[in-house]
Amino acid sequence: MNFLNVQSASRQKIPFGIAQIGKAFRNEIIQKTSSSAPVSSEQMEMQFFVKPGSDVEWFEYWRRRG
Repeated sequence: MNFLNVQSASRQKIPFGIAQIGKAFRNEIIQKTSSSAPVSSEQMEMQFFVKPGSDVEWFEYWRRRG
């Protein structure tokens, strides 16, 4: 994602995070018939933006919360 676009559209100040959830599709080959069938799964992505140099501090914060 383009950081500047996200920051200006959401009017957020660092630190901030964004997340999205959606379906991901892939074709899976069925060996008996040699054809493919679409398979879907739920997928989640999160990006958390911090000031340069504070990444270790934030990593420890999120690790403790997990």
